[in-house]
Amino acid sequence: MRSILALQPRFSKVADMLAQAEPDLLAHIDFPTTHSRQLRSTNGLERLNREVARRKHVVGIFPHRDSVLRLTGALLAEQDDERTTSRRYFSVESMSPIRADTPRFPFNPEHALSAAAKGVALAG
Repeated sequence: MRSILALQPRFSKVADMLAQAEPDLLAHIDFPTTHSRQLRSTNGLERLNREVARRKHVVGIFPHRDSVLRLTGALLAEQDDERTTSRRYFSVESMSPIRADTPRFPFNPEHALSAAAKGVALAG
């Protein structure tokens, strides 16, 4: 919130974009505390990147860009199938307390901008 207000005078488009994306950027706040280890770590992403690189090195030479995209897309589809059928990153039971229809911190950009114009400090 403070970042948005600080950016508004010089970078209004960026501030507006961040204000619109705030619910998505802060979605992790509503996750149960049992998920904090997975949310904090980038191990899964790093492992996926290593697997993509390994497969690209096995193939070696690609005739054109589309062939690289096909290989990477096939690998990502394979990983997605594996995650949805066998190894879930978050179990269904641990996700059940999360309710998508009730955000913890609803944000109203008009309220924030009018408060900033009045000099009111907002928590956030």
